[in-house]
Amino acid sequence: FTTATRARAQEESTTVSDAAALRRALSAARPGSVITLQDGPWRDLDLVIDAEGTHDAPILVHAATSGKVLLQGR
Repeated sequence: FTTATRARAQEESTTVSDAAALRRALSAARPGSVITLQDGPWRDLDLVIDAEGTHDAPILVHAATSGKVLLQGR
């Protein structure tokens, strides 16, 4: 990432704690957005990412802490 891309990603950073918040964050996502899943269990989550980033400004969805976001159930 370039410095400008990193700065834009910090501005577009959102932490979500449930499926409804994740859906809202994804629908509002723009190139360079970063969506962080709060640590803990995520039960029966339909994880569908329908958002469009670019090569230089991807949309990132990641765990707050590696290994601490648990997708459980269906």
